Amino acid sequence: MVSSVEEKNPNIQFNKNILLVDDEMDLLEALKETLELEGYQVTAFSNVDNAILHLKNNPLKFQLVISDMRMPVKNGLDLALTMRTELNLETPFLMISGYADITETDLKMARIKEFLAKPFTIDLFITKIKELMS
Repeated sequence: MVSSVEEKNPNIQFNKNILLVDDEMDLLEALKETLELEGYQVTAFSNVDNAILHLKNNPLKFQLVISDMRMPVKNGLDLALTMRTELNLETPFLMISGYADITETDLKMARIKEFLAKPFTIDLFITKIKELMS
């Protein structure tokens, strides 16, 4: 018997949950759709505060977090540091940004596994996701 989730997307990869955070709604939707077509289950937020609240309520749900660096109010580094210090989560983290405003020290301090500069190709994006999820 096939579940309704499997009927919707036969490529679905269980235990492959991704938290995606970006304030650019068009990009957020495009990345979410791309990941879902690859079989991942994606929860998307357009701001860090809502993502943190969701993580607090579901601390073990995600196997990967992807976040833009620059966003209003709180940024991707704030999200990563909150995950590491307040929530004690070691979930792999992929930072994406169109700006070179994050240092190697910042990445190490927040234990961010990978950084991907915008613009990037979908192939490179998916390759990074697969590497981080393996």
